[in-house]
Amino acid sequence: MKTNWMMVSGLAALAMVLFSTTARAANSPTAVLAIDVTINNAVSVKVDQVANSSRAATVTPGSTPYVNTGSTATVSSDATAINEFWKLGSENASKKSDGSLGWTLQTSSSNLGTDQFAMQALFISSKAALGDCPPAADTAWNQANAAPLTSSAVTYTHGLSTGKFAYQTLINGDFGDPDFTTGGNDGRMKPGSSRGFCYRIVPPSDVTFTEEVMAYVIVTASLTQ
Repeated sequence: MKTNWMMVSGLAALAMVLFSTTARAANSPTAVLAIDVTINNAVSVKVDQVANSSRAATVTPGSTPYVNTGSTATVSSDATAINEFWKLGSENASKKSDGSLGWTLQTSSSNLGTDQFAMQALFISSKAALGDCPPAADTAWNQANAAPLTSSAVTYTHGLSTGKFAYQTLINGDFGDPDFTTGGNDGRMKPGSSRGFCYRIVPPSDVTFTEEVMAYVIVTASLTQ
């Protein structure tokens, strides 16, 4: 018995088409279009509207700490469409002449020794004027929320006893608290927000050289607390 190969082959192909058509035509009560969305955002923070700002200070070892009372700085978020945390830290002060170690950063603002210093910082109201930083002898600098900065960045949060870096004296109706003050969002700042910024340098008891030093306050924008 002879079989027409062309006929058999054609019938097999037709069966496959019918089968696949039937499978595609099955009822579907729900149809889903999955859209993979790329979010256009970025954290970013500036001091006085620039990434690297500078100020001048004159301090006397063994004397009164220096506060930027005459020229309050401004920290602002220029983030793209995202709320961010601000973290503060510092580092050893370097000699201006060659960048070598000048003063060593301490975690206490009292009993400082030779070539040792402490750096403190407070955010104040966004409505603050240039001269609104608390003076060097103000008790605000002795509170827990004004603890000296360390080489490990610490998140800015609201409050006095448990918060960090938020000035708790009203200036033109506002404290120095962040935009968000509750739960896991405590410390977040909205894009475009700003705060007045004050720092206090507690100088060494005495020094071993006369060269100028460069001290730093480092503000870091972060997505995590």
